Amino acid sequence: MKQLYQDRWFQVFLYCGLIIGFAIGIIILLFSNLELCFTAICFSNILIIFKFPLAVISSGIALAAFRSVMFRSEQAAKQMQELIRKNKFSDFLEHKKEFIRFTSEIESEQEGNLYFANKDVLYSNLFPKNNPQNVVFESDELQNIVHKFNSSIKAMDQLDLDDSESMISIFEDFMWIADELRVIFKITKPLNEDFRTYSKRSYIYREDQYWMIFCILEGISNYCLPVHRTNIEINSLIHKTKVFERFNTLLSDELIEE
Repeated sequence: MKQLYQDRWFQVFLYCGLIIGFAIGIIILLFSNLELCFTAICFSNILIIFKFPLAVISSGIALAAFRSVMFRSEQAAKQMQELIRKNKFSDFLEHKKEFIRFTSEIESEQEGNLYFANKDVLYSNLFPKNNPQNVVFESDELQNIVHKFNSSIKAMDQLDLDDSESMISIFEDFMWIADELRVIFKITKPLNEDFRTYSKRSYIYREDQYWMIFCILEGISNYCLPVHRTNIEINSLIHKTKVFERFNTLLSDELIEE
């Protein structure tokens, strides 16, 4: 870190004051008829004669002292900024580390039936503002996903169970959420042949996999601080039994392995 004696303005104020003051003093000595004298009157006269050069030197020292205070203040501010930067770097690493740990634990618990395509990319997608110099515990991207999830749940409440096309559309919205979370299930199912024209996908998820999407989304939302989660409320899939019962009749008995 830069030292006070290395500061340009401190050097200018101090050395210029000393040099100019001494130069004026030497000029006074050379062009004045002064005699060696040790009386009180002579001493008083010397102070009067050299009043101006001494004032110049004093001013330089005073300005240098003032600059030293400013310099220390600037250094303290830089140290504080560095401390904040280090704390942000530490917070970023810890936040990302815990996020990766959470997703890895889900993979481990599912014993190969589920995995995340790329955890680093997922973290960057959900928290695009986060980097080693900055970390924020909020995510507009995650709130958009939660909003989509909640909208799909509400659509279930208004669903006509005989409207297979609308039902499939709702469950495809859940699959879009899984895509955004980069979740991949190892085993999925195709729709029955009578309903495949309603979907652009060659596969669709089983009932338990939608519950897993819900659990993942709820867990990931915890990586936003509570103060930033005021608008994140994940509606539950509870009480949607009849919808799932009807949905299961649309699925084929075949299995598709990723």
